[in-house]
Amino acid sequence: MKIRKHISAVKYMMILLFILILMIGSYVFFSKTRSGIEVCNDIQNIQNIQNLTQRNSCYEHLALTQNKLSYCDKIETPDPFQSGRMTCYIKMAEQTGNTSLCFTYSRYNSAAICLRTIASSTNDSSVCKMDDMEPDVCYLEFAVKRKHVEVCNNISSIEIRGKCVDEITKGIKYYCLNYEAC
Repeated sequence: MKIRKHISAVKYMMILLFILILMIGSYVFFSKTRSGIEVCNDIQNIQNIQNLTQRNSCYEHLALTQNKLSYCDKIETPDPFQSGRMTCYIKMAEQTGNTSLCFTYSRYNSAAICLRTIASSTNDSSVCKMDDMEPDVCYLEFAVKRKHVEVCNNISSIEIRGKCVDEITKGIKYYCLNYEAC
């Protein structure tokens, strides 16, 4: 009987020792796990376009999942329009509904595109008022997508307003919206 108790005590101690080793190993492993930004930074060789694309995708993913605009700033693109960075800002603006982000990196009509995207994703045509360049296009796009004829009344151009109403009520296709093929 004493031997049985001794064996049970040894088994118990072995189980406790195993759990302790497992806990220490987990702590060491997880304390050394790197953050997402470190992983993105490790994608090397900026001259290699594939690595650059992967790194930029990594930064955009972090920006959107962690809701940190500063990761969009890390995106580097070889094109003069900085379209990768602009796309990241637009996606962040759409995700958060924050229209001020549309003007953070507004180059080459990106603010207008950003505002149209937010108007559509939030179902709020009043966002189009902020579009200094093409508010009529914003209202038109919103009205046609949502089939809201009343939004056509916000269009200042009489010609575009009439075409907006016709496109919704009669199905006449005047415009190719969002770069769709006509």
